[in-house]
Amino acid sequence: MNTNLSKYFHGSSAASAQQLAGRLPLALALASVFMAGPRATAQVFHDDFNGPALSPSWQASLPNALQPGTGGVATYLGAPHYSFQTLDGASVINMTNTLNNYQRVGLSTTNVFTGSTFLYEARFNTLAQSPSNSIDSFFEIWVLNATNSSLYDIVSPFGGSYSANRRFDVASGVDGRTYDQAYNYQNNTWYRLALQGTPGHDMQAFLLSDSGTILAQQTLGHTDSFFSSGFRLGISQSVGLPLSPYPVNVDVDWVDLSPSTVPEPGAAALVLCGGLTWLGAVRARRNQGRR
Repeated sequence: MNTNLSKYFHGSSAASAQQLAGRLPLALALASVFMAGPRATAQVFHDDFNGPALSPSWQASLPNALQPGTGGVATYLGAPHYSFQTLDGASVINMTNTLNNYQRVGLSTTNVFTGSTFLYEARFNTLAQSPSNSIDSFFEIWVLNATNSSLYDIVSPFGGSYSANRRFDVASGVDGRTYDQAYNYQNNTWYRLALQGTPGHDMQAFLLSDSGTILAQQTLGHTDSFFSSGFRLGISQSVGLPLSPYPVNVDVDWVDLSPSTVPEPGAAALVLCGGLTWLGAVRARRNQGRR
């Protein structure tokens, strides 16, 4: 399936909020037509991981790729071990795996998406990060080129030194490098990871609080033009060089792709995307894990 996000954007970016609000009923009507007719593929991708089975939108397919916290190349082993559970009232997919040096497990979407403005976001809980429970890149999200899997961006919290040295890390096959900064994420806490593409601007990676506050941010060395022909989404877990098998463990509440952006600090909750008012319908239903 190929999903084109660009049809969500039209109109003048200089239009006033009042004008845009006046167009909202028409926009909603058009959206209902898209969903009812042959253009239903325009729907935004969202998975709540409700179970009891994994959505067929996911497949066991990822390339060997850079490990965000170490820079080495992690070998892809296949799909993760997972189960569907409940945490804090939210349905989650728990991914618990034991990995050795430079190994990775994960999934990518069968769907191929296109669009020049996008926000791929995931809500996850850190659970208990420690040498006996979980280390290194216990949760990663990806955007990867649909036809050239060596072109990818990966963002992850990283528990270095067996989770004693906690970081916010990014790996980019496009840039051929990793990015690293300190961030002391907490155990048993809800966070969000995000990758954002906007026309004419470099890709951005984020770690967000559960309410959407930017906690850590990394600008990459390329624009989203490397994904303009089509991209897939991914979720995964990996380790660097622990020298023996170690666990990785995470609960993921949902993942979401929208034609949106992360609001800058102090920005209004109403976000204008290319002139179309993207009201918080998608984001509102995601807030607090759809509780």
